[in-house]
Amino acid sequence: MAATAQSPTFEKSYTLFCLDDGQRTQYIVDQVAHSACPILIVGEAGTGKRNIAERIHDASSQAGRRFVVIDCATASASELQGALTSGGTIYLRSLAQLKPALQSVLLSPASGRRTPRLIASSRYPLADAVRVGGIGEDFFYSIAGITLQTVPLRHRRSEIVAIAEQMLAQAAIELAKPRPVLNEELKQLLLHYSWPGNLTELDSAMKACVLIGDQEFALGAIRASMNKHRTPKSGASLKEVSKVASMRAERELISQVLYATGGNRKQAAKELKISYKALLYKLKQIGREPVNGAANGDMS
Repeated sequence: MAATAQSPTFEKSYTLFCLDDGQRTQYIVDQVAHSACPILIVGEAGTGKRNIAERIHDASSQAGRRFVVIDCATASASELQGALTSGGTIYLRSLAQLKPALQSVLLSPASGRRTPRLIASSRYPLADAVRVGGIGEDFFYSIAGITLQTVPLRHRRSEIVAIAEQMLAQAAIELAKPRPVLNEELKQLLLHYSWPGNLTELDSAMKACVLIGDQEFALGAIRASMNKHRTPKSGASLKEVSKVASMRAERELISQVLYATGGNRKQAAKELKISYKALLYKLKQIGREPVNGAANGDMS
């Protein structure tokens, strides 16, 4: 259901839709696609804001025209004016960073132009930018009449495994590799991880799983990320904290290098400037035993 949100400093209100699951997201995309109204998509990094904008464009009457991405942090007046003449859809990324002078360009009458559809995104609620004067109130209401709120992946636990399966299937097609079947241990890890990078981080993990063909690698990489985001227990000694931090850094670096070398352990050892035997020992320390057939270091 739509909710009406209102800042105490504003006289008007805007309609907010929460995209809290895949089915609801698709329904709302279908509904708003056929309207010419500007749309604001708000949510954390990696929650799929651009993907939603592209889906709205593809389902709209503008589908045959251009989808133009404007980075508001670096946009110029000429770039905006050029985009406004092309019709199609303009996707304004990081709208809170758009300079006030450029906001007026978007508000100017589009005389003699093909009017493009405006879809904007922001990591943060724009009402805060309005209060401090970064975003004009007129501009805010012209762009945020329909606001879509994406939901962090950590609040979509019931969908995580299904989303991961879809990403695995897509990655297998893109990389022309066999599609792995998620084992129960990896499924449980997916469910219990907080996913600070949201969909983008999950997609990277699934692509790595397909690329290397080793679920143990995916498990190790996710565990490394989990440990990186944990806070040391209070009362721990400096020596203990240093040791934990060192192990985390080693685990993360090894996982990154293995990913970069496609799982080739011998090449990874060269990149890390350690012996192959030392790498195998460290892999055992961090819970990544060599899999059968990978003793020579080549997992591709």
